[in-house]
This record gives sequence, C-alpha cells and structure tokens, in this order.
Amino acid sequence: MNPRFVWPAVVLVGVAMIVTAVMAIAGVDRETIVVVISLMVSPVLTAMLAIQVAEVRSTTNQVAHQTNGTNTRMMEIIEAQGRLLAAMSPAPATAPAPPQDPA
Repeated sequence: MNPRFVWPAVVLVGVAMIVTAVMAIAGVDRETIVVVISLMVSPVLTAMLAIQVAEVRSTTNQVAHQTNGTNTRMMEIIEAQGRLLAAMSPAPATAPAPPQDPA
C-alpha cells in the first residue's frame, strides 16, 4: 500500500466502525448496515486505487522516456563515431621488411 494512503485508510476504517456501531445501536438491520458501509467505503477505495494506478503509469512513462532518450543519445554517439572513422584515411600500406641475413 502506498504510504500516503495509510492514514486515510485508518480514518476510513475508524469511521466505518463508528457508523456501524451507531447503526447497530439504533436497531438498523444487518443488510442495511452492509449496504451503507459498502456505499461509504467503495468509492474511497476506488479513488485510492485510481490514484495509485495513475502514479504507476506516470512513473512507467517517465522511465520509458528516460530510457528512450538514453538509447537515442547512445545511437547518435555511435553514428558520429562511425562517421569519424569513415572520414579517416586508411593507414598507408607498408611493404614487409626484407628478411635480414644473420651473417
């Protein structure tokens, strides 16, 4: 769980427990309590999940963008080095040295 959501989740559970206790003391039947708590908790949990998914997508997009930029830059460097190597003139051919007599 995202640490940012710990306290909202604790508060949500606390409020749900208080509402459940008040409704039980008031004599509300069990099915109504379940429906009320579900209607109270579900949207909040859905919003927390949506925020978490959005953060993960944002992070994924940032990493993909950074990686693509790095790969593109590396390809540019390799291409520039290839052009430099192609522009260099080949080394002059040297004739092999004649064998020397050990005499």
